[in-house]
Amino acid sequence: MDKTKTLKIVKICLLVILIVSVFMAFRRSQENQASVRDYNEALEIAGILGPKDFSNLTSTAQKEPDNTDPVIKDLNGIALDALKAINDEVIGWIEIPDTPISYPLLAGPDNNYYLKRNWKKDPNGDGAIFLEETNSSDLSDYHTIIYGHRIMFSDAMFSSLDNYRQADFWKDHASIYIAMDKKVYRYDIFAAFETNVKSTVYRLDLEENQEMFIEFCMKNTTINTGVIPEVGERILTLSTCTASNTNRRWVVQGVLREEFDRNYSRES
Repeated sequence: MDKTKTLKIVKICLLVILIVSVFMAFRRSQENQASVRDYNEALEIAGILGPKDFSNLTSTAQKEPDNTDPVIKDLNGIALDALKAINDEVIGWIEIPDTPISYPLLAGPDNNYYLKRNWKKDPNGDGAIFLEETNSSDLSDYHTIIYGHRIMFSDAMFSSLDNYRQADFWKDHASIYIAMDKKVYRYDIFAAFETNVKSTVYRLDLEENQEMFIEFCMKNTTINTGVIPEVGERILTLSTCTASNTNRRWVVQGVLREEFDRNYSRES
């Protein structure tokens, strides 16, 4: 084969690769836009985005005291029943105030189901925010893990967790809130670090090894929060992928410090 024919074949191959790449990028962009619409819909249904009308809810919420945390105020009135009517695998709502993280929390049949499905079970590469398949759906385990994608070209899903590499970001976003049917939980963030998919972070048999687990997390954290979990306090791990390696994960961890009934009463 002469050089002219070889060069022609190379050019054709490169053109095909370019066309496929452009098509895949366009398709992924369209998918991401669809995901944004779907989750904006969830915000509207939940009563977080747009006019808030909770008159049709079955919640026992009463008028909040003047000193009530404004985040608790909003999450107390969240319309979980309306979300569950669309997908009964919605178990709650997760929010880190003043960040893009404000999503329905799902409990699927396994850890793969919501990787490529949105909160309504529709196919979408952005996936959903979902509970580790072996965790209790009432968040009562000593260690609970929640997963979400890191979307490369947007702040969607768990992408903004990467900001916890900086202590200044943590100072302004120090707590994770989860609203459930009867409770709203506040977890104070104590650690953030990159780890391997087979590390201690992903062990769930830690009831008898709590001191070891806490020591591991505090040793690996990249930010010094001054928050140190005590043995017996429940721990939450938010997990997302990294850009560096398919076997690496970025995790942000919180310790349960307060829980509120859905009538604004506080339990600490």
